[in-house]
Amino acid sequence: MTDWTKEQNEAIVSRGSNLLISAAAGSGKTAVLVERIVRLVVDDKIDIDKLLIVTFTKAAAGEMRERIALKIAEELEVNGSDKEHIRKQLTLLNRANISTLHAFCMNVVKSHFHFIGIDPSFRMADTTESMLMKIEALDEVFEEFYEEGDRCFLQLVDSYGGSIDDNKLQEMVMKVYNFSMSQPEPIKWVSEKIKMFDIDKNDLSENIWIETIVKSSKINLIGALAQLEEAKQIANSPNGPDPYLLAIEDDIEITKLLLCKLESGFEIFVDTLRDVKQKRLSSASKDYDEVLKENVKELRNKAKDIIKELKEGLTANTISDYVNDFKYILPIMNSLLQVIQAFDERFKQKKSENGILDFNDLEHYT
Repeated sequence: MTDWTKEQNEAIVSRGSNLLISAAAGSGKTAVLVERIVRLVVDDKIDIDKLLIVTFTKAAAGEMRERIALKIAEELEVNGSDKEHIRKQLTLLNRANISTLHAFCMNVVKSHFHFIGIDPSFRMADTTESMLMKIEALDEVFEEFYEEGDRCFLQLVDSYGGSIDDNKLQEMVMKVYNFSMSQPEPIKWVSEKIKMFDIDKNDLSENIWIETIVKSSKINLIGALAQLEEAKQIANSPNGPDPYLLAIEDDIEITKLLLCKLESGFEIFVDTLRDVKQKRLSSASKDYDEVLKENVKELRNKAKDIIKELKEGLTANTISDYVNDFKYILPIMNSLLQVIQAFDERFKQKKSENGILDFNDLEHYT
């Protein structure tokens, strides 16, 4: 019998919750997983064909099936009390779901093709074939939008296309489309993201853009405060440049005030940030340790740069300016959604005409 470590044994016998097992290469992850599966089958009396076991590669799936078969066969030698159940598992092993994720999806889709309205004789598109169809579909969609001459679409091209052609915009459409395919409902996901541009001043504090800025600003200010506290400690140390303390302590108070205002609201924070003025460091004579002086200056300058970048980035425009920017870009983003939606439909049509699916189709149809 294998002498499992405490952690390995916990991974084998734990029940009733999700588990995430992380371990280095060659540490026995596969052996632990095989043992867990066998214990579920033998001890918990779960039939092997009721489990879904997926791997990254076909080779790994084949190895997994072989190792499970060997372990179950070994159980016949040591477990005499329930040989009938164990023999049944060896029979069921032939139809057990031990495969790559996409092989499992393929099996589900082919078994239930009539629910999703596809030809059961479909084949899988290779990468080159799929990419060529995507390019063709995208070119056709862009040509149709150009012919319609929609104002928002032309603004989209002006905003995100290049100076010579629209290749940059086409690349952007493809990137958004490809990323959205990782979502259960891709077009719905894109639509929800674009609705984030539909804001007004009243709901600004609840908008995800502002929430992101607030979180980022808080992290940066906490970092600045830590650097200033360290600078203060060095300035206070023996032979440290204590003449610098006046400016550093003032910086600490400013940073704490900004953190406090950030909790009070984004607009209040920006207004406070706009009025921030930081003192110059007082001069320190050569009697102080030069290394300590440089350390304090470096830490203080890093903290100052953080506040300076926040000030330059957030106070250049008023809140109303930002809201107006969102209002301007919203119809352009809606046009982007229409292009992605049209491309998705055209690409699906081309795949259907050729009787093919890609890996994204397998996942979504499953």
